Amino acid sequence: MSVCNTNAINKLCQKINVIECNCECVQRGFLEPSLQKSQNALKNYFLEWVPSFKEECKKNGTFYSFKEYLEKCTDFSKPYLVYLTQSDFDVNPVTLLTLKQKLGGTLRIRHSSYFQLSENILLNFNSKHDYFPTNKQTQAKVHIPGYNQKYLYPVRQDNGAYDLGFFAGITIETDKVVIDLNQKEIKMAPEFYLMQRFFSIIELSSSPFIPKQGPGDFGEKLSSAINSAVINGYLGLSSHHAIHGNQIKTILIDNVKAHDFEIAGISLNNSDDLLIDNCEMGPNFKKVPVKGNATTLIYINIALKKLANNNQKLAKLYTQSNKLVQQMKDEFRTTGVVTIPTIGNENQLSDGLVYGIVVNRKGVAVNDFSICTPSISEELSKNVFITNTKIDSLISSPEEVVSLQKDNKVILMGFGAILRLPDMLDISTGLPIENAFNDLIFELSDNLSTHSKYVNNFMPYNLYKFQELINWYLGRTSKTLFEVMKTNNLQLKLNADTMNHVHKGVMGLRLDGVYKGLISNLLINNIQNTGEMCKVDKYPSEVIPKNLDDYDGNTCRAVAVAGCVDTIIQKSEIKKVSSSTGCAYGINYLNCDNGVYTDEMKISQIRTLSNEIREGNKFPESRLKVVT
Repeated sequence: MSVCNTNAINKLCQKINVIECNCECVQRGFLEPSLQKSQNALKNYFLEWVPSFKEECKKNGTFYSFKEYLEKCTDFSKPYLVYLTQSDFDVNPVTLLTLKQKLGGTLRIRHSSYFQLSENILLNFNSKHDYFPTNKQTQAKVHIPGYNQKYLYPVRQDNGAYDLGFFAGITIETDKVVIDLNQKEIKMAPEFYLMQRFFSIIELSSSPFIPKQGPGDFGEKLSSAINSAVINGYLGLSSHHAIHGNQIKTILIDNVKAHDFEIAGISLNNSDDLLIDNCEMGPNFKKVPVKGNATTLIYINIALKKLANNNQKLAKLYTQSNKLVQQMKDEFRTTGVVTIPTIGNENQLSDGLVYGIVVNRKGVAVNDFSICTPSISEELSKNVFITNTKIDSLISSPEEVVSLQKDNKVILMGFGAILRLPDMLDISTGLPIENAFNDLIFELSDNLSTHSKYVNNFMPYNLYKFQELINWYLGRTSKTLFEVMKTNNLQLKLNADTMNHVHKGVMGLRLDGVYKGLISNLLINNIQNTGEMCKVDKYPSEVIPKNLDDYDGNTCRAVAVAGCVDTIIQKSEIKKVSSSTGCAYGINYLNCDNGVYTDEMKISQIRTLSNEIREGNKFPESRLKVVT
């Protein structure tokens, strides 16, 4: 199976989503030798560089903790062998030396060295401070002679992303760094996992977002890993990713086994010269206690805590939010299951998408699949090699959040989350269904509509601008929601999750915007999507948008390929891919891929929505519309 780069096909690409072409492009015979040569060169480079770099670091000196490294190193321009201990994460050495306080936090690697774990690491940052950096940690400047770090944990006004809390266990923010897990494991502590809902065990950048993306502008500069490696060990419980990064170059991820991640094992955007070898991704975590709205509750609670002394109403709302947070913690500690309406997840499977590995073009991977790429762009990931890797036992139950929008702009209820109409609306009457979380959201919005000076503390956020909608929920009008929608020109928002990410289902491997990739010797096994179909047809016909797009959240793909160029997927096995209510694919080509080839593939047990199992089935017979 290949996709031809012809004018006729390119024109067709613009009209349909999936291209099937049974011809062979002439580039195939020339492409594989070139890709194989590049892969071998990169692999040989790392085979030589990693051990020689370790020896160089040993000669320069060995430090038996990060704390000792900071206290005794006299020349940070040289690389050293640095052992990482549990105490380095319990009490962050940079914080201790700067503030003289025993506070934890992300280990930010700002200088080249070989870092090796000497024991298993349990991440549990600042449990006595809401698991967030303290004000002193976000404001303090670092004064360690010769050490390249200006602030401890900068927030957006200082070009930093720590408004999001501790978004990573370790960040690599420079070149020539090796993280040797040394057959040890790093994972989040259970309550830290509950309370820090956006997290990567290892972040290969100074921020999880490039400039001008994400929930806020975190500055114009991003410092990313270059010529670096993560090797030899285990990455455990994480509320988002095991490894994540943006705009990284010359990276090795070798012999890493990631499990109990909630969203993705490896997720990399705009990665050049990337080699993933001998890795295992999965199983994902299947005891997820909360839905996406827990993130909104946690951030609102932290914001209200800071504002409680400024406004009596905000102080009352902080009491309400804090009560919900405490209930969430208590239920999690005692049973592991949170039952708070709109927050709790009694299903225990993730309500969002799940990936084994994502290699994406520049920018976040939360939007739709890439479109056709007419020319090679700097935004693509170049020279991507994934080999001898297993992706196993990924199961998720994505939930489409039916919400509201106006003029194609979604209504946000704080920190980028969208309204969940099924949790707040009696569809049969058009009247509100009250619960404690929705009460908090609408009372907060009502207050901020008259105290707009506090709005920036909850951005991105705009619900406070829709007073008639607020009045509807708070019982100040006799109008139904559907009447409010009509008079305010509101429409249903579909095909998104809680954070307004485009629903794309469950995927073992997503290649999106890759130029020159060689994927070989993979085993992708047991990828399941148990999510339901969208239930938008339960709403009155007059509020359902016309010309609905297909719903993709219940789709399951072992491999998804979009917007790729000169890429080969070969010598791999795919089996046991299923969707309970939607389409299942072994390999799914989307949005016109130019010069993408697959061969020597063994694909079996692809279970479609009709519950049919067909050997070698790559493409199901049909797509299922949102409304039938």
